[in-house]
Amino acid sequence: MTCLGGRALAKAALVLLGRLAQLVEHLVYTERVSGSSPLAPTRTGP
Repeated sequence: MTCLGGRALAKAALVLLGRLAQLVEHLVYTERVSGSSPLAPTRTGP
């Protein structure tokens, strides 16, 4: 393998790891969001 091929492989690996990190971050931050409406009523009674 040439040095240039190794650099291309390393760059591709970094891009893949960056995309994976973004996906994990997205899943972690959206896991707690259920939507724009609250799950339970905010008021009780009339």
